[in-house]
Amino acid sequence: FQDRLTKEMRLANVCTLEGANKFLKTYLPKYNTRFSIPPANSKNLHRAIPKDLDLNWAFAVRDERTILNDFTVQWKNRVFLLENHSMVFKQKRVVVMENLKGQIRIWFNGRTLDFKEITKDTLKQRRKQMRILLASAKQLIKKKRKPCKPAVDHPWRHMPFGKAAYR
Repeated sequence: FQDRLTKEMRLANVCTLEGANKFLKTYLPKYNTRFSIPPANSKNLHRAIPKDLDLNWAFAVRDERTILNDFTVQWKNRVFLLENHSMVFKQKRVVVMENLKGQIRIWFNGRTLDFKEITKDTLKQRRKQMRILLASAKQLIKKKRKPCKPAVDHPWRHMPFGKAAYR
């Protein structure tokens, strides 16, 4: 249709938007009579929309995202902090949905997750705090660790090492 329409408009020397609108009023009825086909069954066979189907979310934009290590999801230059960490795992995939009204939902395993939108500054502060906590936890683990010393009857104690091995 679009290919034929542009060719017909060129043949009719249509150059402006107003001229195109006038041309369509005469062209479309001719086109429809030439190419339209009557339906095999004149009865309306459309099904009713199920009552539990929310069309607002059925036509929502959907996109898959990964949950980051700090339980955040980034989408369209926005950051969402997941509030209930027990339901989700780090590095798992979630579906972010935005309906035509601009409302957002995050789905994981057939459930809607609770979240709140945070700013980039808040995200930077959270990540900085997490780095500090991880660093201090690593230092505590290092300090508490004692060197391993094999028992007196351990086989390593009876193996010749060092100068004794060369005698």
